[in-house]
Amino acid sequence: MHAQDAAAIDWTFAVGRVRCRLLDDSDDDRALYVALYAEPEVMTHIGTAMSVAAAAASLSSSLSSCAR
Repeated sequence: MHAQDAAAIDWTFAVGRVRCRLLDDSDDDRALYVALYAEPEVMTHIGTAMSVAAAAASLSSSLSSCAR
């Protein structure tokens, strides 16, 4: 699938009261991503918690990869 094709798809879905969507580069999504990935308690069973800078860079890298 090409990036322009993926951008045309509505990736949102809802299950009960939970609505899911892809993250974007908004301040709110960036704050959420960084807060989760930099929190040792959240990351306990996932992996090592990142620094705030590393988490922000990781989101930027992921968004850039998805945009291609």
